[in-house]
Amino acid sequence: MITSFQVKSFLRYYQSAKTIYEIDSPFVFDFLKNILEDDRHYYVFDVVEDIRAVLNSDISVLPGIDYGAPSKTLRKERRVKDIAQKNAISPRVGYWLFKIINHFKPEVMLELGTSLGISSVYQAAAHFSGDLITVEGSTDLAAIAQHYFDQVGLANIHIINDSFESALQVILPDLPQLDYVFLDGHHIGEARLKYFAQIQEKLHEDSIVVFSDMYWSPDMLAAWQQLQALPSVSLSLDLYEIGILFFNPAISSPLHLALIEQKYKPWKMGFWR
Repeated sequence: MITSFQVKSFLRYYQSAKTIYEIDSPFVFDFLKNILEDDRHYYVFDVVEDIRAVLNSDISVLPGIDYGAPSKTLRKERRVKDIAQKNAISPRVGYWLFKIINHFKPEVMLELGTSLGISSVYQAAAHFSGDLITVEGSTDLAAIAQHYFDQVGLANIHIINDSFESALQVILPDLPQLDYVFLDGHHIGEARLKYFAQIQEKLHEDSIVVFSDMYWSPDMLAAWQQLQALPSVSLSLDLYEIGILFFNPAISSPLHLALIEQKYKPWKMGFWR
């Protein structure tokens, strides 16, 4: 169910969002050109959506162990099809994640919140020579995700079945750095900040952190805004469904921009700003 907070947040986002024709920063222009405005359709998109179609019709019932915030739309015992339809990322966001990774080519990637594995496949398939570590607290969901990773043949995905906090304590000491992080599960702002604090020492100036669902609730938005304000953040991009943090001081002076595809503001053709 869409809340009044989400409606008001979207209207504020839409009003402030800029199109490619309103951007002066070369880095942001390049981002828009190669991610938001790139209409190339990669073969893996069809592969992932075929998986989604199977999951959308799967009536198997799972126990519903949830390490994060409880779902607003799902009962404790959940059918696979309900999880796929309510919790999985949309094709639109999947395309963005794929294109971000395909463009920037991060080598060491981390995802917190595997769920059924749809987002994992989008990300891992974007850069086969990179390694994606993905963490899922539910044993049942992790098993389903692993099945599809094996089916697609993605050997660069490494799934860990544990709580986020425990998994990070185990894996972070062995990682030299983190080039890309997708903070997706556990929709509680304080928890997201805690996980970011754990990974922060592994980030570097070329790292990318993607923060999903910042408009889920007021506390999630507050967490996103707190991360935006960090001195180490040189640029934050708000695409509404996801937010993206960059840390390279050479990108620009600190900028916080909301971006939208030009087709959703067709009158923004660059003649007036």
